[in-house]
Amino acid sequence: MMNAIRDELPNSGIVGCRFHWKQALRRKMASLGISRQHISVAMASGNVDLLTVAKASVVQSKGIPYMDIEVDAEKWQAFWKYFAKTWVKTYSVDCWNISAMARERRTLVARTNNALEAYNRAFAAICCSPPEHHDFCARC
Repeated sequence: MMNAIRDELPNSGIVGCRFHWKQALRRKMASLGISRQHISVAMASGNVDLLTVAKASVVQSKGIPYMDIEVDAEKWQAFWKYFAKTWVKTYSVDCWNISAMARERRTLVARTNNALEAYNRAFAAICCSPPEHHDFCARC
């Protein structure tokens, strides 16, 4: 999908939703058995989200070691291995890191899609809802 957007809108900047990015990280931490207390600390403002504003070229070399936690080292090592594979190699750092946008002074409209979801709900509330599928077919 992102490739199609880049093809059709080459001047647009694509940044993933920070809420959903953090949700994916939280779920992975939980699946690895990292304690709720450590997950809460990692998810608190100013911790793992610092990686979204660090210079993209140093996320893996300096950002991850900075975030590394000594307690439950084996579980955290598994988490950072997942992070590097998924969020550095599979998805480009540019999809979730906004440091380049800030340096280029590009406007960032929203970091989450919550505002878009709220707009969609408000818009849907003023429009009539579509008919149920079976009602629609019965009318045809």
